[in-house]
Amino acid sequence: MSSNPGRNRHRLYLLGSAVTILLVYFSSLHADYLPIDDGGVLQTFQSGDFSISDFFLHGGKEYYRPLAALSLLGDFYLFGGKTSGYHITNVLIHLCNTLLIYYLTSLLLKGTRDTAFYSFIAGLIFAVHPVNSETVVWISCRPDLLCCLFSLLSLVIVIKSERITAPAIFISLFFVYICSLLAKEASFFLPLIIVYYYFQERKYISTQKTVAASAAISLAIGLYLLLRKGLPHISATGETLTAKHGVFSSQALLDIIAAFGFYIRKLLFPFPLNFTITEINSTLYASLLIIFIAAAVFLRKNSTGFRFPILFLATSLIPPIGAMLLIPIWTPYAERYLYLPSVAFALCATCVIYRFGKRIPHAIVTVCVLALAFPTALRVQLWTKPLPFWQDAVSKAPNFATSRLVLASEYLKSGDYQKAEENLRLAVRLGLHKKSLEPSIEIKKQLEMKTGRIIEFPSRPGKVTKIPIVPHMP
Repeated sequence: MSSNPGRNRHRLYLLGSAVTILLVYFSSLHADYLPIDDGGVLQTFQSGDFSISDFFLHGGKEYYRPLAALSLLGDFYLFGGKTSGYHITNVLIHLCNTLLIYYLTSLLLKGTRDTAFYSFIAGLIFAVHPVNSETVVWISCRPDLLCCLFSLLSLVIVIKSERITAPAIFISLFFVYICSLLAKEASFFLPLIIVYYYFQERKYISTQKTVAASAAISLAIGLYLLLRKGLPHISATGETLTAKHGVFSSQALLDIIAAFGFYIRKLLFPFPLNFTITEINSTLYASLLIIFIAAAVFLRKNSTGFRFPILFLATSLIPPIGAMLLIPIWTPYAERYLYLPSVAFALCATCVIYRFGKRIPHAIVTVCVLALAFPTALRVQLWTKPLPFWQDAVSKAPNFATSRLVLASEYLKSGDYQKAEENLRLAVRLGLHKKSLEPSIEIKKQLEMKTGRIIEFPSRPGKVTKIPIVPHMP
């Protein structure tokens, strides 16, 4: 029996993608819990002070990710407090997403020349993109991973609509899309590109199937809003862009435009990688966005194949911008918000390579993409070393109090009490969020026990404030 060269080629590319991901992210299995968010999740599960029904029925004006919480609970029952188990799950979901991108790209290319290779390149760009390292390594980014997984499944169902019956489209699309929303609201933009795809393919997909898909999406959104008890609300705490400048202020508009430019630049050139991005050059990135738009218009006019991925990229950046407006997040910008948009970027980049790089040998294209694996692997290794990791975060955002506080804690663990006190003082001086007050008190208590002296903090010139000492809570 003769072998099928095409099938063997697909298997080889899929195997190559899997091996690459495992090599790049293997060291993440040695990463500990991140003091921000991860520890709180574990403590909640260990305390037993929760119910699974509450995950879905408690609602949530700011955060509502019940499916992600259920996933982490499953890890807790399987692995207990062993962080390696949680990291294994994250890496496996990232691998599944990469394989789905391979499949999605092969559907979009519809059997054109070298479909397998360009599908491999799309998946590989996503798999090793440095900007995705934060999402894969940080346990608390499980919502982003799962949201991407079910969003990709939604797109696969939509693109295969021509071959699926209307009832099957309705049932399957409703299930996977509601799962994406229950993982994270970042997939709220998806109906926009689904509607566009059905309009673009209206000659080949029956009206009955389009109606079935529309009904499934509408029902999923309705059920999600019912469970969540409404849309996220605009916070009045002063911690959001809206609260600072107002929804329709010129500064808020400039910041929104600049954020689009910044995120596209991050996808094109992700360096330097930064865990705490607190500010950007609004004028610079607003100008860059104009250049990006001009390039997108040029690509769209030169090839209809660019339209879907460009629209996908533009709409996928709406949720990160919405987070700036609606939710009191601890940093206004974050690399983890680009996990789902990086799917669209991988498709766009592959289209560019397919359109303009046909004469470039496949080996050279592969090596160039694989070169991204090295900085990604180095970044993953940095996550396994808490003290260097937080030193890096503070060096890139020296005025961010939360990073200073965690760095003080790491210096305390390492026995460098002088630097621990210096960073604790700086964190207090910069202004801590109310959620950080208890950890700061605990660090102060530990420092006083180690150094044998009382630590005082000047809250403003001429006045000294003593942070009260409270008993340590296990």
